[in-house]
Amino acid sequence: SWHAALGDWSFGDTLKKALNKGDMVNVNLDWRKAVPPLAARVEYELWTTSKNDCGVKYEMLQGFVAEFKGAAQILEKGGYTQFTPHYITWYCPQAFTVNK
Repeated sequence: SWHAALGDWSFGDTLKKALNKGDMVNVNLDWRKAVPPLAARVEYELWTTSKNDCGVKYEMLQGFVAEFKGAAQILEKGGYTQFTPHYITWYCPQAFTVNK
């Protein structure tokens, strides 16, 4: 996974100038305000389709759902997560039909 941080223009300019001069640059990031505290609930979504002939990606998604189902139920019942399903009922997304 990729992590990202935003800085203002002057901060970026200062970093570039120091790097261009060959200076050693050390940046410390404090994620405490960006990451919810442990007591907070995590919210997540899952998008799927009703078409069971939707290709390899659909099959992979169904495998994930089967494997994650038990953990998801425990997390939801414990109040640690809030799950929002999205169920596409009218078509198979083109990206799902590619069988590579």
